[in-house]
Amino acid sequence: MKVEDIEVANGWMLVKPFNPLGMTEGGIELPLQKHEKPNKGKVICVDDDDCELHGFYKGDTVIFSKFAGNTIKIDDIDYIWLRCQDIFGFVPSS
Repeated sequence: MKVEDIEVANGWMLVKPFNPLGMTEGGIELPLQKHEKPNKGKVICVDDDDCELHGFYKGDTVIFSKFAGNTIKIDDIDYIWLRCQDIFGFVPSS
């Protein structure tokens, strides 16, 4: 199964979470906490009928609860299924 082949329905979206990394002054990336679950990510797929009514589109960066959604692994990459109502805020893609 490829992530590009997935069609989302019933007000759900598929989000690729950002890894929680810190940055030193020298530019070295460090994990903030080993077990910290991410709360930001990029929208990969959305339910066009419901989520676009809320203003969410593919490519947007969304902020959500650390405990929201369901995790799924596709091609060794973790994604999160979220409801559009679980989103606290977003940055539209340009």
